[in-house]
Amino acid sequence: MQLTTERFQFLADALHGTGGFADGSYLKRYPREGDRKYTARKELAWYANPVRRAVSRFVGHIDKRPPIRVLENPLMDVISDDCDWRGNSIGVFWHRFMMEAKARGTMLLLIDAPAELPANRAEQEDMRAAPYLVPILPEHVEEYELDHRGLITSVRYADTMDLDGERVDVSRVWDTEGWRVLKGDEVLESGEHGLGLCPVLAFSETGEFGAEGSFSQLADLGKRLYNLHSELDELLRSQTFSILTYQVPPEQSQTFDANSMAETLGTHNMLVHSGTMPAFISPTSIPTEAYFKAIERLQQTIDEVALNVEPPDQAESGLAMTLRFQSLNASLASFARSMEDLERRVWEIVARWLDITDRTQIEWPTDYGLADLGSEIELYQQMQMMGAPESYLREKMRQIIATDLAATDRDLRDSILGDLDTMSHERPGEPPAVGGE
Repeated sequence: MQLTTERFQFLADALHGTGGFADGSYLKRYPREGDRKYTARKELAWYANPVRRAVSRFVGHIDKRPPIRVLENPLMDVISDDCDWRGNSIGVFWHRFMMEAKARGTMLLLIDAPAELPANRAEQEDMRAAPYLVPILPEHVEEYELDHRGLITSVRYADTMDLDGERVDVSRVWDTEGWRVLKGDEVLESGEHGLGLCPVLAFSETGEFGAEGSFSQLADLGKRLYNLHSELDELLRSQTFSILTYQVPPEQSQTFDANSMAETLGTHNMLVHSGTMPAFISPTSIPTEAYFKAIERLQQTIDEVALNVEPPDQAESGLAMTLRFQSLNASLASFARSMEDLERRVWEIVARWLDITDRTQIEWPTDYGLADLGSEIELYQQMQMMGAPESYLREKMRQIIATDLAATDRDLRDSILGDLDTMSHERPGEPPAVGGE
């Protein structure tokens, strides 16, 4: 089977501002727009990149609540500290992986290992000879096969390698038995891994490999925003400045040099005239106002798709804000569950590479509890005034503190939450409780 690599390449360009967003080829050409004018417009175009902002904000929420990871083997700790052979810890690696995965909705992950692993565990630790993780972008996938469970059984993807001192394009193939490096039909390298399965894992936000994610439409909206900004800039350049009009007398029409006048007239010079006075005409602002409104409406749509919970400029009901936070929390929980499943399978394959028993414990948070703190505190105070039960007030305060301290050390946060059991929630006007009464 094959993926729609062109579409995934577009999603990658939208995330990184590359491809047509960098060279201007994603700009739609006007009817009858000449080559020179189109080239100039492409050179001046700029990309606001709503995709990266949305993805960074989404992944940032997940980073604030890191997973609980218990690794019972020293080699697992070695991998966790440098999981990609580039000095990046698993936390850094997952952050970058999630950025790419959220923008596309689909990614592949290879769990590779050195050609030969030392038999001695101490040597493995000293040499850091351990399996490592390699992300595979879907736009690089040439072919793949899935079994009835949806697991990758074979994958071929484009890559590069050094060959005779030259960097050449190759294809790498992994299946349930081994691996091969191909240059066309020629096999450059090959080997067997003996894992009994393909060490390439498929990640899908929707559960179906090859499907786009919920943020993929941001790329299309970003492309439209890119074009609107370019069109507005062109309109401002061509119609913002007033135009000088000068009525040439009939007797001077044969000798009048308009180009010469255009070069000499300005705020530094004056125009001597007789007869009809020269004047300025100013273009109407209606077209530019229409563009500003169109950009504003498009930005609102982008914020909705991106699950942006930042306070809007206009007033919004408490129910609407609550629904937006609930939608974001549900999306975060769903994505985190998929990441937990992926990481659990990663450590299973790592254990196969090392020929050890996998006893790792992985738990990604599934309740991020994001909420509007101002509204939650106001609700707490209202319920306090209404005489809500002590147990309700304590639980509501627990939610507020947990939300506010989401990025705090877990042990410190649990200690602070534990103090809630010993504090009283006196209502305004009531004397403090004495002796726990």
